[in-house]
Amino acid sequence: MTRSACAASGTAILAFLVLVWAGTAPAGQDIPSSQNLLAASRQAVFVVAEGWNSPRAELAAFEREEAGGPWRPAEPAAPALLGRNGLAWGAGFDEAANPADPRKQEGDGRAPAGIFRIGTAFGYGPAESAAFLRLPYIPLDKTWKCIDDPRSLHYNRIVRKTGVARPNRTGCEEMLLEDHRYRWGAFVEYNSDPPRPGRGSCIFLHIWLDPATPTSGCTALDEERLLRVLRWLRPKANPVLVQLPRHEYVRLREFWRLP
Repeated sequence: MTRSACAASGTAILAFLVLVWAGTAPAGQDIPSSQNLLAASRQAVFVVAEGWNSPRAELAAFEREEAGGPWRPAEPAAPALLGRNGLAWGAGFDEAANPADPRKQEGDGRAPAGIFRIGTAFGYGPAESAAFLRLPYIPLDKTWKCIDDPRSLHYNRIVRKTGVARPNRTGCEEMLLEDHRYRWGAFVEYNSDPPRPGRGSCIFLHIWLDPATPTSGCTALDEERLLRVLRWLRPKANPVLVQLPRHEYVRLREFWRLP
């Protein structure tokens, strides 16, 4: 991800059109609500790392006929890359954590561990180029930003910069990069209901820069495999991303009814 200052100068007027990530978890009910996301899902992308500090992981997709039913493989395991410092429990999962476990914080270089809804797809091409997708799709241009400044009212929101009332130094992630990483991707609805300042922002599934370069906190994989996953995802199946270090996957497997 590329950080910039979402700034304006002089008397230019800056307006933000906000894409709100809708979530379902009421405050104070983190673990039950997060588990309900998985219980209601019929498509899940599972990402498992060897430990908290590992930036390397395996990603596999599973599906089932009905919510609560048995999982069956949909896509075999493939390499994935996480944050450069590995994983940390995401907002909403502090009750699942042991005292020594890391907690996701803004700028920590870790991907969030937990269960999160997979939302809107995005890419560099026009809408017609994404006709094969069933997820909603945003064709990116230079106006699309993701706000990663915990002080901002738009923290962890995707916004479209269309014009500002006064100089604005809010930190943001550019969504149209000079490389291929966001040529295809999907928003992960992490820390979105409501956003908790400082607990992490702008989390995506996207193409990796190369097989050896971790991310700043997203989950990245080979373009061909990412496209296979994106084609497979269906909004009506309530798709989710489940990310855990292996020992936590083993610990929670029966309780969360993981495959």
